[in-house]
Amino acid sequence: MTIREIDDLIKFGDSLKVVAQAYGEIASIKIKKIRTQVEKNRLFFREIADVYRIVKLYASQRGLITIKHKQTLSILITSNQGFYGGIDTQVIGFFLDNIVKFPSDKIVIGKTGREYLKEIGFNAPFQSVEFKDDLPNPQELISLTQIIGEYKQALVFYPQLATALVQKPAVEDITQSFLSQTQNLLQMAAQNQKTELDYFIFEPELIKILSFFDNQILNLLLQQTFLEAEVARTASRLLAMDQAQREADNFISDQKKVRSHILKDKINNRLLEIFSYISSLRKEATL
Repeated sequence: MTIREIDDLIKFGDSLKVVAQAYGEIASIKIKKIRTQVEKNRLFFREIADVYRIVKLYASQRGLITIKHKQTLSILITSNQGFYGGIDTQVIGFFLDNIVKFPSDKIVIGKTGREYLKEIGFNAPFQSVEFKDDLPNPQELISLTQIIGEYKQALVFYPQLATALVQKPAVEDITQSFLSQTQNLLQMAAQNQKTELDYFIFEPELIKILSFFDNQILNLLLQQTFLEAEVARTASRLLAMDQAQREADNFISDQKKVRSHILKDKINNRLLEIFSYISSLRKEATL
């Protein structure tokens, strides 16, 4: 390898470092902007989900639930872009591990998920959805909510921020379906006619509340999962870009060492040539 080739590699490493720094700075600004909002909303949306569950349970006891013929929908949220570390791959793996446990229709959101499943030869049918950005606009969100509204249960698989350094795959039943965590509660309610639900007063009438929840609240819960996914991916990108900068520094350092060794070898070879030349001149002078 020549000095020029090594200098080109060093310039390439510097360019990668600049790109990683730029992406890292953007991710840092973005996560500061949305992390507080997302974490603040978690408790609110958890409480909204609990109310949604109560409304559906109460309506089910009174035969007010609209019969839906489609059972379960599994939704995988991935990104359209790269440089997010391995978080998308982790979520896809989590999705694949869980969907084999129960039959469901499938929607894969994002270019990353669609391309990954094609590469591994995923044979099960799924609907691919790609929004303009990783965060859907209001109209895109409404369209997705309408699809979800046709199912009894909708499970959303997405990346979730645990801490600034830890992102993990998560799944959320945004429909608060009786097919999942409320099933036992429903059975208990059926056995005991006088449950604590009898003490709830609904205003306006329950059917209007349920209709509102099945549209607006479902839309909000879905939006929250996209925000959770966005902040988790941003944190993952921040860590990935920090790691990329360290790798670029190590790469540049290694190339500089190689360059230094080559220069030393050239100097040593040059000195040997000079000494050899001086030695030959001395031999000629003694003859």
